[in-house]
Amino acid sequence: MWTPFSPQQRKSSRRQISRRTLVPRLEPLEQRLALATVTSTADSGPGSLRDAIEHANATFGEDLITTSIGGDGQKIMLLSGLPPISERITIEGLSTTNGEKMVINGSGISTPFVNGLQVYASSSVIRNLVVEDFPATGIFLIGTQSVTVEENVLRRNGSALLRIDPGSAGVAIMPTSAGGGLFNTVRFNEVTENVFGVGLGFGARSNVIHDNTIADNRFDGVQIFADGDGEQFFTTSHNNVEGNTITRNANGIALYGSVEFPVGPGINLGVTDTFISANTITANRENGVLIDGFRATGTIVRSNTISDNLGHGVRISGDANTGASGCSSAGPPSASGSTRKKRGPRSAERSPAISSETIGMSGASR
Repeated sequence: MWTPFSPQQRKSSRRQISRRTLVPRLEPLEQRLALATVTSTADSGPGSLRDAIEHANATFGEDLITTSIGGDGQKIMLLSGLPPISERITIEGLSTTNGEKMVINGSGISTPFVNGLQVYASSSVIRNLVVEDFPATGIFLIGTQSVTVEENVLRRNGSALLRIDPGSAGVAIMPTSAGGGLFNTVRFNEVTENVFGVGLGFGARSNVIHDNTIADNRFDGVQIFADGDGEQFFTTSHNNVEGNTITRNANGIALYGSVEFPVGPGINLGVTDTFISANTITANRENGVLIDGFRATGTIVRSNTISDNLGHGVRISGDANTGASGCSSAGPPSASGSTRKKRGPRSAERSPAISSETIGMSGASR
């Protein structure tokens, strides 16, 4: 009787197996993806970025776009918005000839509210680009899952002069009514001199913003919000902001759980369970961290270095004053306010927790 441990049977079985089937076959990544290379700085035409994106959108399956141009001396000066990215794609913006990042410039676009890259395709990767001077947002992820935005420079995007103007950011993430807006990662980017740095809202969930430099943006460095003009598809929840350097913005990090009631028939589902950890938040023009609005709940602020902000280190305001019961700061007393703990009438609600902070030259306030 044959058993699995019979040496003779194993030897016989090996003779019946083709040697070819035992040898794994590996192919370079470029051979498994549809490949396009950007070779032209022109707005359109062969070798242009526009042509490469159009080709990728028309090709089923994952595509790879590489480039042989890069640096400020070889900018792509666009005259109109690029096509939205609708098929899974990897854009590797590091030039194969000079090792510099491909620069996409939108200063020649006269139409308002045009974004740099507008991504609808989940599991895409956007890497090593400079995206600058667009009328609206540099890279906008809409309804995506598991997109990675890494090692890019996003600068001078957006034109809004007031907070009430239509917002724009270096990077923005939102779902659609069908879902998405979750499990995306924004990391190792330089996000500077935009209207807002990084924005998440309308129900963006479980995204990670980590190890970025977010500096010199007109308004908030990171803004996480509930409704926008009364339109919120899901609760904006479980987003993580970790390990970033956030400096010289208005507020360093701002959570808006709705200061006003939604507009029209909209619904406000709130901003919940945000985790803010291990960031360096310094020299911002307003507050280091702002938690505002009665539906901003369950926030954890832990192990950050927060210093030299002109307002408070951590400020809890709006109706969150009563909803954020049991909020405490374990950091040392600061020059502009002392560490304190206050209980409000809504003690059963999940409240922001502030712990293990280093807070200097700016206080914790409620």
